[in-house]
Amino acid sequence: MSHKTYQDKWTECMQELMEQVQIEYLPAEAAENGQSFEPGFQHFALLYIKYLQIYRKLEDCHNQMVHPQKRRDIWRVLRSTIYRILELKQQLMHYNPRAGSRFVALDEVLTDLKLNPDTVEWKVPRYFLDDQEAREEIEDKQHKLDHWLGVFSMSQDSDPLLDKKDPFEVAGLTVDDAVAIIQKNERGRIGINRADLVCTWRKDSARKEERQRRQAEKGDGADDLLE
Repeated sequence: MSHKTYQDKWTECMQELMEQVQIEYLPAEAAENGQSFEPGFQHFALLYIKYLQIYRKLEDCHNQMVHPQKRRDIWRVLRSTIYRILELKQQLMHYNPRAGSRFVALDEVLTDLKLNPDTVEWKVPRYFLDDQEAREEIEDKQHKLDHWLGVFSMSQDSDPLLDKKDPFEVAGLTVDDAVAIIQKNERGRIGINRADLVCTWRKDSARKEERQRRQAEKGDGADDLLE
């Protein structure tokens, strides 16, 4: 792509960011006007998805742009966008319908917006790996984190971000009890299916008998007219 293409994309990103800023101020403007506007999960989910879309465009512009001053300006906006995305992720976790879970389901919001699941997949900025200064900054922060974790005797092992509790575990339910419940439900399902088949067969038989009776009555009426 040409330089003008990424210049236009950058301009488009800045316009979209200005629109997002206006949306961010909606709760404050509603409060000033005496209106009730309580931001919830849906509000922050829409912001999160839109900022992710803008982030991808900015990251692409920063990676492909050649002009050093423009790359520096895009880098500043890109970092601010990343910070805001992380803040919104915290808000989504706070308003998550699944209380206490770190995993936020955005399937319904993506379906309403007619977007693919790839839209919310996080992509690591390429300048993290390509930029020597950024790499040194990350390493310096990692050393500081390791130092303070050691000072406060906290574990330095990475958190797998997995729920420790089995979601299918039910208190006081053994395997034999679970099998008995499944067998009971299966017998009930089979009984319901058989009842539906018998009911359907009886309705078909009744309709067939009614049809034959009407045909017989029509035949008797025709005979009476001929006589």
